[in-house]
Amino acid sequence: MKKILKILAVVIVLAAVLLPIEHYYCDNIYALAAFSKAPVAKVGENMYRCAKDDYKDFIEYMQSEGWSYVTQLGSVHFFEKGDKFVGCELSIKKLYAEWTVEECGSLPIERVAE
Repeated sequence: MKKILKILAVVIVLAAVLLPIEHYYCDNIYALAAFSKAPVAKVGENMYRCAKDDYKDFIEYMQSEGWSYVTQLGSVHFFEKGDKFVGCELSIKKLYAEWTVEECGSLPIERVAE
């Protein structure tokens, strides 16, 4: 009986420590551990996360995937590959930067004027 109570006490203490951490940081703390292996982590079909202090990691990642950097308009960075054109919107969270990549139909105004 004492063994069961000790195990139960350990489980309660661990839950009391880990659950608030996940709540306060507004994200799954276990998913954030993925950044230890690579500077950019793909977390969805068109969503990426990286360290919030350096957007250059994401630009380098896109260039390594064959995309050419075009320009920035506000929080959106534009890339092109052949006839494809994407806009990558940056959203800063507490612990990381989140990038949403969406295909665009045309080039930004600055590029068309060239």
